[in-house]
Amino acid sequence: MNITLQINDSCVRASVPFQSSPGDLNRWMDFILEVLRFSSEKKRIYLFTLSPQNYSLGYELGSFEESKVHKEKVLINYFEKATDNLLLEIVNSEEFARGLIKVILTDEKKIFDDLNFVTSDYSHLKDELITMEDDGASFYWYNPSLSQDQIKDKLGKLYHSFGSIN
Repeated sequence: MNITLQINDSCVRASVPFQSSPGDLNRWMDFILEVLRFSSEKKRIYLFTLSPQNYSLGYELGSFEESKVHKEKVLINYFEKATDNLLLEIVNSEEFARGLIKVILTDEKKIFDDLNFVTSDYSHLKDELITMEDDGASFYWYNPSLSQDQIKDKLGKLYHSFGSIN
């Protein structure tokens, strides 16, 4: 599996080719799960689902609240910590792959007054945000709490398990 990786102070972007084999796509999802595991360690987690449907993951996960941003309905879930089961549910969600679920990681419980980041305006966001785009081919981690060296170290360890990282 070939993963393209770009790291700077405000964003980590990883992607795979659109025409990846089913086996590579399964390993890609395992890679994302591992990144979610180490990025969410000891953090509170918020899920923001844009334009939720009756079958949306956020409804299945239990406690939620609904809000609006630019006339679009947003579903918000809060968890004190990210369990393996929760992370698996997120990674396996079609909504996450399509970029409709934004994951916010924070050290403290928060109230979000401005939800513009849910519609991809990350310019004023200070929190860590994880999302996917391109029908699951691109993974973004905005405002990571780890340093670039820590991220490179963690991802370097994953490199040996998942294939080549460019």
